[in-house]
Amino acid sequence: MLSTDQAILQAGSGPRQRMQEYAASAVADDELHIVVYNRFQDGAQQAQREGRLYVYPMNLSSKLFYFKTGYGIAKRILKSGGQWVITTQDPFETGLLGFLLKKQFKIPLQMQVHTDFLSPWFGRESLKNKIRVWLGKWLVKKADGLRVVSERIRNSLLHLSPIMAAKPINVLSINVDVKKLRAVGIKTDLHQKYPQFPHLLLLPARFTVEKNIALAIEAMRIVKQKFSKPVGLILVGDGPQKQELGDRIKDLGLESTVIIEGWTTDIVSYYKTADVMLLTSNYEGGARAPAEAAAVGLPVIMTDVAPANEYIQNGVNGFVVPVGDYSVLADKIVELLANPDRQRLFKKEALKISDAFYDRNEYLKRMQSGFTSLLSANI
Repeated sequence: MLSTDQAILQAGSGPRQRMQEYAASAVADDELHIVVYNRFQDGAQQAQREGRLYVYPMNLSSKLFYFKTGYGIAKRILKSGGQWVITTQDPFETGLLGFLLKKQFKIPLQMQVHTDFLSPWFGRESLKNKIRVWLGKWLVKKADGLRVVSERIRNSLLHLSPIMAAKPINVLSINVDVKKLRAVGIKTDLHQKYPQFPHLLLLPARFTVEKNIALAIEAMRIVKQKFSKPVGLILVGDGPQKQELGDRIKDLGLESTVIIEGWTTDIVSYYKTADVMLLTSNYEGGARAPAEAAAVGLPVIMTDVAPANEYIQNGVNGFVVPVGDYSVLADKIVELLANPDRQRLFKKEALKISDAFYDRNEYLKRMQSGFTSLLSANI
């Protein structure tokens, strides 16, 4: 596996635990070897082994050495013998490195697509993303198989080229342990924490451009004007746009309405005690937060990004609004808060979301089968 997720290097982190599960679920004497991009200046890491999981940090002084270093580490691994399948975290930088290794060693290649890079909003965000769109369109055609995290991404790939119809595309969304979430006790009651708000909206996210949290802030300006009772919006997260978002809140005079909190380890309590969850992204792959929120009965209002109309269905267990339209978002917030019967219906339907997810063993089995099926790929 070729990855840029540096959290894999951290013992006890969520990504590291998932990799341990993947390795432990492998059949017979299979092993999972992960080459991870990281920067030397953030602290050099040592290669690590836990059971059948092997993790190799790149320890780069510059991204310019990514391909040379990654290729060198992977070459040493692949020359150790045995049958191999390469899987890459994305169809961009790791995808290109995976393609080079596939060509050199004649090894089947799976590319994972976690972001809807074919969304027009993705390419508009930056020049880097425009280049990634071009690269991704080319690389996915070279893969022997793909793992995607939503039906929306799968459909986008199928429309990309007739070539894609012949490729195995494994739709395996983020997995939510519904039973575990529902068993978590409430440590923090948002209505007790913020008693000044009869109604509370929750938006947990990284404060980055693609999450478009400013959309929610703009919508709150309208909600404040249209709704008779005080409504609070709690932003939970952190990121490079934190200061900019804080400034926008002040500019709109919403300091008493929109509250920025840092990350919390008690997010499930927030899901269980808020009234509505918002997701305002310009694009997504398979967002986890709306699935977790719905799993404990919290209605979701989200922009039309994956997984909209998959496990969050417009008018059934939540509302789906156009990307970038804060006016419609505000109208749907007001509509839902003003209608307790609709809230109860959405809550009831949201609790049925458990039917959309595999149990952990089945999920791991499907993940594994996506790799092993490629061993017979015609490369």
